[in-house]
Amino acid sequence: MCPLRIENRVMLGYWEDDLIKGKVNASAVGALVEGISGYLILARMRDAAATSAV
Repeated sequence: MCPLRIENRVMLGYWEDDLIKGKVNASAVGALVEGISGYLILARMRDAAATSAV
């Protein structure tokens, strides 16, 4: 459960992350999005394992 200031996106500097997997898990991209500005960073992953995102 997120604090209300994060859930309402009023706190600058809060980043959300996600792992986007390709077809048959052959590739993956890590995505980071800043909550207020919507600034997006995409990072190519060396494999599609979630442990590689750590």
